[in-house]
Amino acid sequence: MTECNGWPNYATWRVFNDNIAGIDFDHQVTAEELKEIVTDIVLSNFEMQRGSHLVEEYAELYLNTVDFEDIAETINLNECKKV
Repeated sequence: MTECNGWPNYATWRVFNDNIAGIDFDHQVTAEELKEIVTDIVLSNFEMQRGSHLVEEYAELYLNTVDFEDIAETINLNECKKV
């Protein structure tokens, strides 16, 4: 995948902008924490219809391409600058 707006790939950029950018963290974050937050946001309105998990599976596949480590590092660097 190619870089997008300074992020490692398009998925990372989109997930950061659409789901995380508006959150004001007051602590150091981990990639696992961010992935849990985003997964909850993305799948919170998911409702299985007609027995198919296809939409959920596609969303999870997309989220697996996100570099949550890079996002966490960026947030934590910015958090340190606030202190």
